[in-house]
Amino acid sequence: MKRLICLLIVSLSFAAIEFSGDARFRPRLDVKKYGVASASNHTSDLYYLYRARINMKVDIGEGWFFSTKLGTNDIASMVKMSSHSIGGGITGNAGNFNSFKPDVNFLELYYGYAKENSGLWVGTFPLKYTPALDLHFYSDKLVDIPFVLYNNSSINGFAGYQMINDKKVNWFLSVDLNLTNIEEDFITGNETIRKDTYTIGFNYSFDVLNFTLTPNVLVALGEGNDLPKTFGLDIKLPQIQQSKLGSNIGETITGFFSSFSSSISYHMLSISSDNLNYADHFRIKITRPIIKGNMKFFYDIANMEDDSMSYMWLSYTHTCYKGDAGTVTISPTYRYQDGGYVIGTFDENYSRTKFEITTEIKFF
Repeated sequence: MKRLICLLIVSLSFAAIEFSGDARFRPRLDVKKYGVASASNHTSDLYYLYRARINMKVDIGEGWFFSTKLGTNDIASMVKMSSHSIGGGITGNAGNFNSFKPDVNFLELYYGYAKENSGLWVGTFPLKYTPALDLHFYSDKLVDIPFVLYNNSSINGFAGYQMINDKKVNWFLSVDLNLTNIEEDFITGNETIRKDTYTIGFNYSFDVLNFTLTPNVLVALGEGNDLPKTFGLDIKLPQIQQSKLGSNIGETITGFFSSFSSSISYHMLSISSDNLNYADHFRIKITRPIIKGNMKFFYDIANMEDDSMSYMWLSYTHTCYKGDAGTVTISPTYRYQDGGYVIGTFDENYSRTKFEITTEIKFF
């Protein structure tokens, strides 16, 4: 036992290990309405969601690291109290509905190195969110941040960055579908050859005047001609500068708007070789600090060929406590979706309204 403790102490002294995490509790009122031709009923439901996640990162020196995140691999890592899981995060049938408990999964699990001029890692790793990921991987959903919800902001494969002319070019190669590549019929000897499916993505940021532009490119590689290709741009807009207008009213107005941070994005998706099947996605986003918190608003317009839908998010996050070891926040949030796909069929009269209050504790 003493040898084990000594070995642990020695190991910790040579590796910087960081633990962090978060936990949420979220009551939500969820209202869904469908078109007249839909077989689904209108529903209204009040339910309770919760989650907890643990992060660990180990630095062993010279840029080499290991990182992992533990949580439940369900939608947004959250599970619904006293209900079967939709995403598969809860298993077993132990008894009463309130006996169901969430499983623990590796939401992230990767290692590699990150140095000044380059980086490379492999495994299940996080991707910085952009609407391009929604459009590329979830063209059947398009709105309501599906990549964050269903992928838990992470993906399998390889990623890294390279400094080129003082610009950081980020890239990733995701393994989207693994197939048996060669299959030979035992009797006839005929071979069936299949290709795995990958997505390769690039982005980098540069400044033009006071705008920050981030082009995004995602291209799927694999079998067939109906593989998605996504191109677009995230644009961070400049803040309004304080101006001396010579009046208290003018200074108050510009002072209020100078605290806003805003951005827009536009991305296009093609899912056929002749570019006849397409989708696009536009977003405007505004954030502003208010008192001891932060307001966030964004509005999406998305189209898949002739099908059109919109989505709105409005939230305010209030910081209840902030200390050296973590924070506690509460976030009332309103979300509204107009139009959408119901079991693979577009319903122009579909709508979903979500009002929720999220309490969260983070530690680091």
